[in-house]
Amino acid sequence: MEDLSIQVFGVPNSQIPQQIASFTTWEDFINCGLNLRVLKDKTGWYLGLLALGVETKFGEKTITKFSKEIGISASTMMVYRWVVGEYLKTDANFVPPERLSFGILQTAAHLSVEERQKFLTEAQDGNMSVERARVEVQKQQGKKIKPKFTVEYCMNCLKWHWRPGNPEEWAPIHE
Repeated sequence: MEDLSIQVFGVPNSQIPQQIASFTTWEDFINCGLNLRVLKDKTGWYLGLLALGVETKFGEKTITKFSKEIGISASTMMVYRWVVGEYLKTDANFVPPERLSFGILQTAAHLSVEERQKFLTEAQDGNMSVERARVEVQKQQGKKIKPKFTVEYCMNCLKWHWRPGNPEEWAPIHE
C-alpha cells in the first residue's frame, strides 16, 4: 500500500513536519487542508464499502469483529455501511462528489432518491455545512427543528452567558 503521506504531502511520514514548515503561502496551507479533508471524507465512504463487503462475504455479525480488528467502533462502522448501502441500493455505480463531506452524504441518505439527488446538488453548489444540511433535511421531512444554544462571553459583566433557542430571537444580554 502506498504511503498516504507521500500522496498528500509529497514526502514520507517522517518528513511531514519539515514539509509543513516549508509552506510559504496561505494557498499552500489551504491546498494541503483541502486534500486532507477530501481524504477524510473519502475514508467514511471507503469504510462503508468495506463493511458492505465484509457483510456480503462473511455475514452481518462479522462487522463487529471487523470493526474491533481495525480499531473503529461497531456503531460507527454500521453507520458507514448504512449510508453507503442507501446510495448503492439505487445506483450501484454511485461515486460521492468530492466536495461533499461524508456527514452531508449521511444526512441526505435519509431522503427519498429524488429528493436526495436534488439536495446533494444544492449542497454542493451552496457549500453547505453538515449542520445546515441536517436542519434542511429536517425541514423537508416536516420535523421540528431542535433548538440549539450557544455560550457567549460578555465583556460588560465579564461572565459567560448560556443562550438557548433560536439566535434570531435573542435580545442583547443586558437589556
